[in-house]
Parts: sequence; C-alpha cells; structure tokens
Amino acid sequence: MAVIDRANSFYLKDLAQSASNVLDFGAADKGGHGNFGGYLNVVATKAGSVKLQDSADGTTFADVAGSTITLGAAGAATIVLPAHRRFVKAVLTTLTSSDCDVYIGAPIGEI
Repeated sequence: MAVIDRANSFYLKDLAQSASNVLDFGAADKGGHGNFGGYLNVVATKAGSVKLQDSADGTTFADVAGSTITLGAAGAATIVLPAHRRFVKAVLTTLTSSDCDVYIGAPIGEI
C-alpha cells in the first residue's frame, strides 16, 4: 500500500507481497520523479536489497534501470528516483516490510 505521511512522502509497504500495492502516479512520468518527491529512500534493520518495477498499464511490470538499493547491513540509503512509467512498486530481496521502510519523497535527513 502506498501511504502519504506528514512529510508528503509515499511509503511503499508490502509491495512484493501484493500486486494491489502499487503507486499510481496518475500519468506517464516525464521528469523522472512524478509529483511526490525526487528520491527513493530505504531504511532497513538488516542487509538486503530493494528495487523498483514499473508498468504502463498496472499489469505487466519490469525492473526500472538504476533503481536498486543494496544495503550490506542495517542502515539507510537514498538515490535519485529514476525515470519510470505510470505505475510503480517496490520489490524486496531478503527484506520484509517489517525489516524496512521504503518511500518516495524528500531525501533522508531532509524530512
């Protein structure tokens, strides 16, 4: 589910577990960051990876080039949100939603 918080960030939780947990940017993204912030942020309690997948129709998803964040241990990381199509979801590797927060918004430290 994508949930907006007080800092106008969209949290992407359990996106690897449910096909219905997809962020709809409302139109094809032309600037690489939609309207919600230009960064993909991950804060995790253990090692693992997160990547984005996108779709034009909300049905068929593919990896977004340059969107993988890998943490070798607990910590946090931020990358500039790469260009993507209308629908976006996060895919977690060796992490679960209880191990991490994944969100699109301002970079870590500026919220």
